[in-house]
Amino acid sequence: MAIKYATPPPVRNDETVSKLKAMGNGPPYEPVVAIERSAARIAKEMRRIHGGRWSVDIDHYAGFVAVSRDWG
Repeated sequence: MAIKYATPPPVRNDETVSKLKAMGNGPPYEPVVAIERSAARIAKEMRRIHGGRWSVDIDHYAGFVAVSRDWG
Protein backbone atom coordinates (compact mmCIF):
# COMPACT_ATOMS: atom_id res chain seq x y z
CA MET A 1 0.00 0.00 0.00
CA ALA A 2 1.41 3.37 -1.02
CA ILE A 3 1.45 6.35 1.30
CA LYS A 4 -0.57 9.27 -0.04
CA TYR A 5 0.23 12.77 1.13
CA ALA A 6 -2.35 15.51 1.30
CA THR A 7 -1.57 18.63 -0.67
CA PRO A 8 -1.72 21.92 1.24
CA PRO A 9 -4.81 24.05 0.71
CA PRO A 10 -4.49 26.87 -1.84
CA VAL A 11 -3.46 30.26 -0.52
CA ARG A 12 -6.41 32.65 -0.52
CA ASN A 13 -4.60 35.86 0.11
CA ASP A 14 -1.23 36.27 -1.63
CA GLU A 15 -0.74 39.76 -0.20
CA THR A 16 -0.97 38.51 3.40
CA VAL A 17 1.43 35.66 2.68
CA SER A 18 3.98 38.00 1.12
CA LYS A 19 3.74 40.34 4.13
CA LEU A 20 4.24 37.43 6.54
CA LYS A 21 7.26 36.22 4.58
CA ALA A 22 8.73 39.73 4.64
CA MET A 23 8.15 39.96 8.41
CA GLY A 24 9.86 36.60 8.88
CA ASN A 25 13.10 38.05 7.52
CA GLY A 26 13.26 40.86 10.08
CA PRO A 27 14.52 40.65 13.64
CA PRO A 28 11.88 39.22 16.02
CA TYR A 29 12.58 41.76 18.77
CA GLU A 30 11.39 44.84 16.85
CA PRO A 31 8.19 46.07 18.55
CA VAL A 32 6.53 47.04 15.26
CA VAL A 33 7.24 43.62 13.78
CA ALA A 34 5.96 41.90 16.93
CA ILE A 35 2.67 43.83 16.72
CA GLU A 36 2.24 43.08 13.01
CA ARG A 37 3.00 39.39 13.55
CA SER A 38 0.52 39.17 16.42
CA ALA A 39 -2.25 40.84 14.42
CA ALA A 40 -1.53 38.58 11.42
CA ARG A 41 -1.69 35.55 13.70
CA ILE A 42 -5.08 36.65 15.02
CA ALA A 43 -6.36 37.10 11.45
CA LYS A 44 -5.05 33.65 10.55
CA GLU A 45 -6.78 32.00 13.50
CA MET A 46 -10.04 33.85 12.79
CA ARG A 47 -9.90 32.50 9.24
CA ARG A 48 -9.38 28.99 10.59
CA ILE A 49 -12.31 29.34 12.99
CA HIS A 50 -14.81 31.27 10.89
CA GLY A 51 -13.55 30.97 7.30
CA GLY A 52 -13.58 33.83 4.84
CA ARG A 53 -11.01 36.56 4.37
CA TRP A 54 -9.74 38.66 7.26
CA SER A 55 -7.74 41.87 7.15
CA VAL A 56 -5.57 43.73 9.63
CA ASP A 57 -5.57 47.52 10.03
CA ILE A 58 -2.87 49.00 12.28
CA ASP A 59 -2.57 52.73 12.95
CA HIS A 60 0.44 53.37 15.17
CA TYR A 61 -0.28 57.09 15.48
CA ALA A 62 -3.88 56.69 16.66
CA GLY A 63 -3.08 53.61 18.76
CA PHE A 64 -5.60 51.50 16.84
CA VAL A 65 -5.48 47.83 15.77
CA ALA A 66 -8.40 46.13 14.02
CA VAL A 67 -8.84 42.62 12.67
CA SER A 68 -11.98 42.48 10.59
CA ARG A 69 -13.70 40.23 8.12
CA ASP A 70 -13.66 41.25 4.46
CA TRP A 71 -17.25 41.01 3.29
CA GLY A 72 -16.51 42.15 -0.26
